[in-house]
Amino acid sequence: MKASFKRVFVLLTTVFILLFIAVGCEGMPDNLPDNLPDELPETPSTEGGGEGEPEHIHTFSDWTVVKPATCTEEGITGRICSECGETESETIAATGEHVPGDWIVESQSDCYLMGRRYIECQVCQSVLNSENIATGEHSFDGGICTACGCLEDLDSYFTFTLLDDGSYSVCLHDSAPSFLESVVIPAYYRGAPVTAVKDLSFQSFLRDIKLPPTLKRIEKDSFSYIDCLIKITIPSSVEYIGDGAFVFCEALESIVFEENISIDKIEDHVFMDCRNLRTIDIPEGVNYIGDSAFSRCYSLETVNISENSKITYIGGLAFNECLSLKSLYIPDTVTHIGSYAFSQCESIESFTMPKGVTEISVGLFNGATNLTEIVLHDLITKIGDSVFSGCSSLKSFVFPAGINDFTFDFKGCASLTEIVLPEGTEYIRDFAFEGCESLESIYIPQGIKGVGRKAFYGCKKLYTEENGCCYVGVGDNPYYILCSVSNNRKNEYPINEQTRIIAGEAFRYCVLVKNIVIPENVFYIGDWAFDGCTYLETIRFEDPDGWHGYISNDEIEFTAEMMADPAAFYKIIKEKYYYYHFYKPE
Repeated sequence: MKASFKRVFVLLTTVFILLFIAVGCEGMPDNLPDNLPDELPETPSTEGGGEGEPEHIHTFSDWTVVKPATCTEEGITGRICSECGETESETIAATGEHVPGDWIVESQSDCYLMGRRYIECQVCQSVLNSENIATGEHSFDGGICTACGCLEDLDSYFTFTLLDDGSYSVCLHDSAPSFLESVVIPAYYRGAPVTAVKDLSFQSFLRDIKLPPTLKRIEKDSFSYIDCLIKITIPSSVEYIGDGAFVFCEALESIVFEENISIDKIEDHVFMDCRNLRTIDIPEGVNYIGDSAFSRCYSLETVNISENSKITYIGGLAFNECLSLKSLYIPDTVTHIGSYAFSQCESIESFTMPKGVTEISVGLFNGATNLTEIVLHDLITKIGDSVFSGCSSLKSFVFPAGINDFTFDFKGCASLTEIVLPEGTEYIRDFAFEGCESLESIYIPQGIKGVGRKAFYGCKKLYTEENGCCYVGVGDNPYYILCSVSNNRKNEYPINEQTRIIAGEAFRYCVLVKNIVIPENVFYIGDWAFDGCTYLETIRFEDPDGWHGYISNDEIEFTAEMMADPAAFYKIIKEKYYYYHFYKPE
């Protein structure tokens, strides 16, 4: 009875272990016996039994392959003790010998393109061999293939240049007809691929161009000034598009980049003056958009930039005068947007500055007349000159908390109603708020040291007027800055005693005034403050001590002797110098 039970136990254990090995290597088999027990009996000890019992000696079966080795994967072999069920296993090394299958056609050849076929291993699917399938025969009718459009006599139309890598570049032959309406760039010449194209420019009648999938480079100015070209598809094989490649293709409406194209740059001027272009999808791999790349694309409404875009650089004037562009998403990967990049974009209404940009370049939104909202982040440290000049619809603006460079201006922002200048502002530049006719409130920090020419010209809602002089206040002092006069035909302009700053050109062309008295509280007089004062005879300072000045860019310290005679002092300015301003150092 004991021997019978042991044989049953060993048999069941053997089945279970082999199944376990198979499942571990190949996955659970589909044909498991239905009558396997839910639990196996406890395995008898292989040690010697009680007193007087001999130590167990395994009786192993022959080695059995549980998982065969393949060309790339190791196999497993195992054996089992028929007495106690103990198992052993070993690894079988991968054979390294592939099992080739039949040829698999990846793409069929035709008269225009070679096909491609390959052989793969039937076990691991590794590609063992591949080759081109030769092109078929063209079917020419009148010198043009009826299937693909290729020309029969390529050398009569094209000039081919052998490149270092054995491929060819192609351009139109000097003697090619100028009335061509369509052209198919050949994919091969003398059995080698055509990988570059150049100089098809000034083909006035050319409406359709087919580029081959062998193409890698579109060279500089390749398709410039092709007046009638309407649509172009850029193959995914293209890696480079040169400067000005499509400049002045005025009729071009659509540019299609095939999926997975590998270009990483849109070079300078590439699509400049494509005045009928309406939409463009920027490939995800592009990290650079060059200067004037889309400048004067008047009809461009949509620029699609993926959230996964890798763009870091947008050049100066990149979208200048894109008159129809209403909005544009710029990813946070962008760290540089060049000067005047969106200037004269008259339809753009809102813009969010990407977090990677910390300096706003000169003239960025100059003339964007419909811009009503600009969202900036607090990492921005500098705002350049003329960034918002002419943004006549901009109603409000908040300076970023991190700003530390203050060369801003809002000239022509006719809808701007209020603004708070950041603490640390020391100088308000020339024309900074000229034409801001709706500006009713401005906060100017107490540390202001100077005001340029016509800085508040036309800001009548800000003015406090007295004796023909127009003032802009700072803090509780409404007479702090004398910025201009309301009538330049008066013969005198008494200046308020609380005035601290006289702005540049404040009295310009006050042709009848003869004498000017500068109150003792004034510490700054701006450039050309008295220019064009034809009959001005004297400038008298109530406190003449400590004045310095720049006259024709030379710094001068005015002595009491120089300023003792107001008439003589003004004569120095009037007769010998053109550019000047004065200040008292702290």
